[in-house]
Amino acid sequence: MNVLLSPQVGGERLTYEFNGEYIKISNGQIIDVSGVEENKTYKPIYPLTNVERKDGQLYVKLLNEVDADADESELFPEWFTPEDTMFETADAITPVAEEFPEENGRSLQEEIDTLKEALQELVLMTMEGGE
Repeated sequence: MNVLLSPQVGGERLTYEFNGEYIKISNGQIIDVSGVEENKTYKPIYPLTNVERKDGQLYVKLLNEVDADADESELFPEWFTPEDTMFETADAITPVAEEFPEENGRSLQEEIDTLKEALQELVLMTMEGGE
């Protein structure tokens, strides 16, 4: 499992433990991400903001509440592979896959890419003083 602690200022500071593809959160919640499939999008479960499997590897983004004066390592985190800690996993909850229908024969990723290009053009035009 690859983990990124995504910074967010304010809120409850949480800590995480990992056991295989289970995540235990200091608020008592346990999330089972072992059933995450490739090429599917999953609904976030606080504090899990994103989970995906690419080429068999699991990628998990978790919120990391930081102070306004956090250091660079907290503000600009890097992916890491956590050490396993043994804990009971019986009460784990599982993320649910979201189905995104294709519109006009285009996938969600194609729609996102189109919007991204349009936004980049708008930013460039604004920076150049255009309308």
